[in-house]
Amino acid sequence: MKRDLTALLPSSARIILLTLSLLALAGLGWGLKFQPDRTWPDLLIAFVYLMGLGLGACLFIAIHYASSANWATYLRRIPEAMAAPAFGLGAVLLIAILGWGLPHIYSWARPGVLQSDPVLALKAGW
Repeated sequence: MKRDLTALLPSSARIILLTLSLLALAGLGWGLKFQPDRTWPDLLIAFVYLMGLGLGACLFIAIHYASSANWATYLRRIPEAMAAPAFGLGAVLLIAILGWGLPHIYSWARPGVLQSDPVLALKAGW
């Protein structure tokens, strides 16, 4: 049996949610272009929060499987739904942060900083 997911929300609510999503993406683009030193750390916090929720949900599921808790079958669907998108979105955020955002988050990741700072030059081996 196939469920019609469009019936879950009225069309006006879908339009409002789509508009808010597009505004959020536009705000993210604006922040990355005009204030990257503030936007990249915020994305790092979002990454940690998202991965924490996903890992916490996986831990909840693992505890219930390990203890053979049959009473929590109906509760298991919620953490499964929380964990499913967390790792895919987390991987995308991690690649973006490591690929482009690292110099905006950490000063030592900028080119030339290790040579100009004597304290960081001593730590370069680590």
